[in-house]
Amino acid sequence: MEPSIFKFILRHSLRQQIAILCLTVGSFPFLYFSLDLPKIIINDAINAKDFPKALLGMEFEQIPYLLLLSGIFLILVIVKSGFRFSINIYQGLLGERMLRRLRYELYSRILRFPLLHFRRVSPNEMIPMITSEVEPLGGFVGEAIALPAFYGGTLVVIFA
Repeated sequence: MEPSIFKFILRHSLRQQIAILCLTVGSFPFLYFSLDLPKIIINDAINAKDFPKALLGMEFEQIPYLLLLSGIFLILVIVKSGFRFSINIYQGLLGERMLRRLRYELYSRILRFPLLHFRRVSPNEMIPMITSEVEPLGGFVGEAIALPAFYGGTLVVIFA
């Protein structure tokens, strides 16, 4: 067994962590545009006086332009939420898989204990101890790399 939880995570779930990281990085452009579009809606669609506006080779008056930008904003919010939903589902699956692996490793190590140990501690006590001690690590394993990357990337996107 690895000496640290991060080595355990990287050894057994590096590919999955990279996949979650790619999903996280893929959500940043949508995050940026969903944060920038309200400014465009206020400045260009509501406060501007120079209409018609040209967008994608077509000209729009104020109300259709506002509705188009609002529709684009709604689509961006849905796509961004879809990314976040996918990331959360994949993190949960990864956490549960790693939790199962960790429980199995701990249980196999417990089976190596001498029989004298089981006279003091019954097997009925061992399983709840393993479960209660390992359970909080399941959520951490899924979020160990992606969550700091998501919040750090969000900070970079906000300041960009």
